[in-house]
This record gives sequence, structure tokens and C-alpha cells, in this order.
Amino acid sequence: MPLFLLEADERAGPGIERLAARLQLDAALDDDHVCVLVHLVIAELLAGSHPDQDGTSFAGRVEDDRASGAAGSLEPEEVPTLHGRDPIPLGCVVRLAARMAPVVDAYALGPTQTNCYVVRVDAGAQEAVVVDPGYEGIRPGFAVVAILVTHCHWDHLGGIASLAEATGAPVYMPEREAAVLENPQAFFPDQQIRPYKPDVRLEDGDTFDAAGLSFETLSVPGHSPGHVAFATDGALFSGDVLFAGSVGRTDLPFGDWHALLESIRTLVDRFPPETIVYPGHGPPTTLGAEVAANPFLAELRAAT
Repeated sequence: MPLFLLEADERAGPGIERLAARLQLDAALDDDHVCVLVHLVIAELLAGSHPDQDGTSFAGRVEDDRASGAAGSLEPEEVPTLHGRDPIPLGCVVRLAARMAPVVDAYALGPTQTNCYVVRVDAGAQEAVVVDPGYEGIRPGFAVVAILVTHCHWDHLGGIASLAEATGAPVYMPEREAAVLENPQAFFPDQQIRPYKPDVRLEDGDTFDAAGLSFETLSVPGHSPGHVAFATDGALFSGDVLFAGSVGRTDLPFGDWHALLESIRTLVDRFPPETIVYPGHGPPTTLGAEVAANPFLAELRAAT
């Protein structure tokens, strides 16, 4: 878990307004930007307190321990000392445990350009989780410690067996659809998919840790009856439930439009709009962008 350090020492200055302006706390920042969670530090320090009337302030430097050199630090900026508290002594360090969004590399595989994701806790991590290795699969240049499968459709299954055997990584798959991976020829006789027995069979709400990340399993039926999504640190791997500007098909066997819409509604109600959605096909998006403009979600918008 990345840690941010706030080092303080007494000095006079213009106060928190300058810091907030400098850090652009309301701006959208990429996941490697050291400022993304600075506002949490400030909110914690200022919660229930007021700036001293004498204008005394302390200067803070926030550092991301994942980075080094200038890329991992900010120039000192000034924040008011808190009323009713002793002055923060020179050199005091406050640690705030705060997760950053994971590093996600996408690979579009096969004729259907099915997205396979390699997920790491940060850019320097050597362990990775792989999501939906379809078709020929991939061989990432990291130690694969888990393989996650969102659903049982053939374009998401092709590379699972070879990757699991090569890496020894356990395969996580929804319980309701595990039988398809165990005997794919019975379901997709025209596709060359090697069978594999999942190591972990998932139900809604199951959580697990892998590669320094904590994942939550979310049941999102509609595109397929046992479909799941995986949530971790502001990222949502949605499989074929939600896309940028579209949604998963429900004209396939066992598809259900009403179930799909309810699944998307559940995700929208559960997670903030800035949550990054990594879909099974196409580019990433956010929940907020899809609620605002996805033409297939008009019914959902009308209900809010």
C-alpha cells in the first residue's frame, strides 16, 4: 500500500487556499500523480478544527514512497496550524495509508478484440493479476499470481489453461459458470478451448487479495447468468456488462436485459462516478460518463 508523508514545520504563509490551488484538488489526476490523495491529508488535519487567528501555518511536503526524486515529491506549501492543538514540531511526519489506482495494461486479443488486463499495484511491482486471458492468452513480463475470469463466454477463456499451467497461478471464476471452463467443448464445440478446473469458485461478495491488491467479487448477471465484475481501488473490471457507450448483449442464450440493467444500476449505486471501468471490449471509461451519456442507459437515467 503506498504511503504518503506529510512533513511539517512552523512558518508564516498564506494558508490552505494556496495549497489547494497549487494541488488542484478538484482536478482529475492520473493514477501516478502524487497529489491525488493530498486532500485526504488536509481533510484529516482540518477536521473539526479552525485555523489559528494569528495566521501561523505549517508547511507540508507530501511524498509518494513508490516514486523517487522529483517525481515523488512536492515543493513545500503552507497549511494553517489547527486551532486548539499544539504547534506541529519541526520534522514531524504524519503517515496516511492511502491506496492509489492500480496500474492496468490492456491487450486486445483475437478477432473479437477481447480485452485481457494485466493489473499491478504500482509501476514498480513485479507481481500481477491477469483478467480474462482469452484466445491465445498472453505471457506478461511479471510474476502472475492470480487469473480472474469474469464470465464463461468462449472469447474470454482460450488462454486460461496455458497461462495457469505456465505460472502456477490459481484461477478465480464464478461458481455458476465454472462448469463451462471444465468442459468447454460441451458448450462451444466449434472453439478450440482447453478445459481447466478453476481453483477458486466465487460467489457474490467474495473478497480476496492478490499481488498487493484487494478484490471484491460482484454478481452482475444479464449478459450471462453467472457473470461477475471485480472491483479494486477505484477500478472496476466489468467484463461484458458495461462498455464505453454500450452494454453487453442480451440476445445470447441465457441473456436477460432487465437483469443486465439492474446489474449496472447496482454498480452505479455502489461506486462513485469517477470509478474507472475496464470493459471486456473497447476503451476504458468511467461510471459517471456512462450514466451521463450511454444511449443504452436512458431507462436508468429516467429512474433517477
